[in-house]
Amino acid sequence: MDIIDTFNQQKKNRVKYTVWALIFFLPALLIKYYKESIADMFALSASFSIYLQVFALLLQTVGLVLIFFTYKNSKCPSCTKIAGSGWNVKECKSCGQKFT
Repeated sequence: MDIIDTFNQQKKNRVKYTVWALIFFLPALLIKYYKESIADMFALSASFSIYLQVFALLLQTVGLVLIFFTYKNSKCPSCTKIAGSGWNVKECKSCGQKFT
């Protein structure tokens, strides 16, 4: 595999990991923000609210791991430094390697 193919595969992985991180983070944020409303809506006890917070923490932990994988796939295959910011990186900002 050459550098361009490797970077294109990393780009696909970056998008995939970012979407999965959002899928895990958004419910966690909603649980943290609306934990009292959720407990009241389902007539849950106060102790169950603690379980909701632990569940939200677990979701955030998985999201953080996925963000780490996103960061890992943001590196240039040539120089192993961050290639650039954004989704449409055309060349490495460190070594100047072109990816198109």
